[in-house]
Amino acid sequence: CSSHKEHYVALDRAIERQEHYDSLYIQVKDSLADLFRAASPDSAKWEYAYSLHTMLLYHDIDSCCHYKDVMTKLCGNDSRQRKISECCHVNYIYKTGELETALRIFERLDTTGMSKECLNLYFDTGYHIYRDLAMSFPEHEQDRQKIMSLWWLHDSTNVKCVYYNNERLRKQGKTEEAIARLNKCSLKNLNDTIKVFDFIAREYLYCNDLDNAIKYFSIAAERDMRVSAKTYNALYALARILLQKGEIERAARYMHITRKDAFAAN
Repeated sequence: CSSHKEHYVALDRAIERQEHYDSLYIQVKDSLADLFRAASPDSAKWEYAYSLHTMLLYHDIDSCCHYKDVMTKLCGNDSRQRKISECCHVNYIYKTGELETALRIFERLDTTGMSKECLNLYFDTGYHIYRDLAMSFPEHEQDRQKIMSLWWLHDSTNVKCVYYNNERLRKQGKTEEAIARLNKCSLKNLNDTIKVFDFIAREYLYCNDLDNAIKYFSIAAERDMRVSAKTYNALYALARILLQKGEIERAARYMHITRKDAFAAN
């Protein structure tokens, strides 16, 4: 479609440079790993392990697991480090598909004294666990709704929290209001910026505005490529829309990339 040419061009250019972006990512990861290995086994070493865990979460789930285990061993009596380590552990269990195990561990977590950063991870993980369980066990829908409400009270500027709590606005057809909320979010890092574009695209997709959905999914997918993320949610969603619109060749190419990188990241 000519109206999306500039976005396709930017995305295709990023795809052509995928190896370059991957190599840059590896350089940063290796430098961080060197700092981790050189650090003494104290709080600094835990912080490097946490940074590596966060960096690897959407790139290499096996290495992510290794650093998650290291964090657990290093946290000692430090309450902040211990609580973040516990939340990272539950999140990992969830991402590997062990829903019932993740639920048991999640419901044993003590939120007392959790930092804002840790609570955001806690609510995000809980939301996804209850959402997935509610598909088969409707009684967990109330738990999902409760998590959304508590998260909103905790941090109504978090981009994921805002998107999940936009559910009511979506159902009321208030797309522009939902998008305005997303544009007011506090963006802590590049991943947050990418998520805003992805979520805005999903707001448009919900109201069947495919032109704007394609535009924002393309922007999010291009930025995903540049940070070498291996879970291309935006690219996958874009491919599905293009398939629906009959752009088979482009859809197939984008779908192939999502599958290849998902397998690579396990």
